Amino acid sequence: MVKGLLDSFNLFISLLIKVIKLFHKKNVKYNKSFIGAEYGTYELGEFHLFNVIWHVKYPRYDAFEKLNINTITLSNIVIDTTPRCPTCKTELKETKTKFTRKVKFQCVNCRFSTTANQNSEELVIDVERIVKNKYENRRMKDV
Repeated sequence: MVKGLLDSFNLFISLLIKVIKLFHKKNVKYNKSFIGAEYGTYELGEFHLFNVIWHVKYPRYDAFEKLNINTITLSNIVIDTTPRCPTCKTELKETKTKFTRKVKFQCVNCRFSTTANQNSEELVIDVERIVKNKYENRRMKDV
C-alpha cells in the first residue's frame, strides 16, 4: 500500500514538473535577431530616442544577399535590448531609483546618466514602434 502511494506521489510530482516547464517555455522571451538568422544581422543604424542610443538590426538569411531597404519586412526589425550611451556608446547600466520609482540608466565609462519612467524592455517596445513607423514612412515617400 505504501509503495502504491509512493508511485502515485512520484507520478504526480513528475507531471507537475512537466506542466511547470511547459508554462515556463511559453513565457520565455526570445530575442528575434538570433532566431532564424543563420548569417548574423545587418546593422540598420542607430536611433537616438529617450535620451539614449538604440541599435537597430535586421536578420541576415543569406550570406551573399545585399540589404535592400525597400524589401525589409517590418516585423523582422530587431531593436537591441541594451541602450547605449549617447556620448561614448558604451552599454548603459540600468537601476531602479528608490523614491521616484523611475529607472536610471548610467554609463560606467563617462558617467552619463538619464532617467525614464519605463525599464529598457518596455522602452524597446516603444522604440520598435517608432522605428517601424519611420521605415514605413520612408517607403511611402519612395513610392
